[in-house]
Amino acid sequence: MEGDSYWLYVRGERINSKEKILNLLNEVYTSKLSEKIYKDLNFEEIDGRIRRPVSDVGTLADYVNAKINHITVFRNRCKVEATVPHSMDDDDILSYSEETMEFVYEKGTGWRLNTLVF
Repeated sequence: MEGDSYWLYVRGERINSKEKILNLLNEVYTSKLSEKIYKDLNFEEIDGRIRRPVSDVGTLADYVNAKINHITVFRNRCKVEATVPHSMDDDDILSYSEETMEFVYEKGTGWRLNTLVF
């Protein structure tokens, strides 16, 4: 992405359209949540280019190294409770958060996150 005053413009060929961004999000999230993420992050297309407003930077949640505390499965839904480390980079953990994530099994695509995580 490249900056232009208060906007970040998407440059990568892999995500340079709404359809491509939604396809990428749909690899992880439910289709309904993917649409919400696209809308909530204020993506828009101007003159054939995708952009979004510059936003504040915070800590990074490290879901790869999260500790799963409990899993509950009921039909096509799964609830995962985990302790997630947060850091500014890969070395220093600044804090932890207790998070609950819901997964939904979508026919034809498999398990997808139904909770926003980032």
